[in-house]
Amino acid sequence: IIGETFIVDELLLLAPNQAALSRATAIGLRVIERVHARNLGVSVARLRLPSGLDARSARAILAERGPGEFDLHYLFKIAQAAPDARCEGPGCAARALIGWPADSRACGRSQLIGIVDTAVDVAHPALVGAGIRRQAFVTEGRDAAAADHGTAVAALLVGQPDSVVPGLVPRARVFAAAPFHTLPSGNATADTVGLVKSLDWLVGQGVTVIGLSLAGPDNAVLRAAVQRVAARGIVVVAAAGNGGRNAPPAYPAAHERVLAVTALSVDRRVYWRANQGDYIDYALPGVNVWAADPAGGGRARSGTSYAVPYMVALASQTLAQRAASREV
Repeated sequence: IIGETFIVDELLLLAPNQAALSRATAIGLRVIERVHARNLGVSVARLRLPSGLDARSARAILAERGPGEFDLHYLFKIAQAAPDARCEGPGCAARALIGWPADSRACGRSQLIGIVDTAVDVAHPALVGAGIRRQAFVTEGRDAAAADHGTAVAALLVGQPDSVVPGLVPRARVFAAAPFHTLPSGNATADTVGLVKSLDWLVGQGVTVIGLSLAGPDNAVLRAAVQRVAARGIVVVAAAGNGGRNAPPAYPAAHERVLAVTALSVDRRVYWRANQGDYIDYALPGVNVWAADPAGGGRARSGTSYAVPYMVALASQTLAQRAASREV
């Protein structure tokens, strides 16, 4: 049973031990999956609730009775808005806004970048010939979300130079983890366990930067996973969220050691739908940016999720240049 913010008949247990599991089973919960993210050093148990016991009540009961970090199995959404019909005029000037070279065909050499998003359609004309490796992490029994958003983000990074969407770092290699599935409402979402598996896989690929174009509530399990990623020296970038100026902080952007990015228009105005708050670190293009569309062309897109690939490209290129200067 899936709500719009969490799975209502499940709990997660971080670093499960026998004492905590015994307390959970004593009130009717049962283990349905154990996840050991070896690269992160994070272990999680998925627990199914018995009929008649809701997740928030179960979490409260288990929190009162002793050790064991139980949390809701939260869901995270793509931080994008409805697309505009076409990109024309100054709305396509995102590269100039950040001082990126107009011809970026040499950018990205020897760089390994990770993204956590929907699936990527490598048959899109902008991505034919790009270096992309994909891995799905959709929970069994659920339908993978459409590849629309992941394809757009991948093309912003490694779209081929002469294509309809030239990428910022076309010579980089992208590792694309896809944990997103479709809710009954039609919205795309990724559960916490899928995100942990995605991060664990990306760490194992040796990436130096990871982009998370998604947003959701605070979560002990995801917080632990992100902390382990950052502790390895990997730069983690996340979308600030599109909840508006009065929305609470969005996660994982608001976690410590994560670069939170909001979206700017070409006239340097913050996206009107973007979250605001002191957890936000950078403002980069994300309003009417020209990105890939499912039909094989391009169109204007807005949202803090589209600012993420700009931050990822900047971080990756900076790290690569620093490494090159040390070798001279």
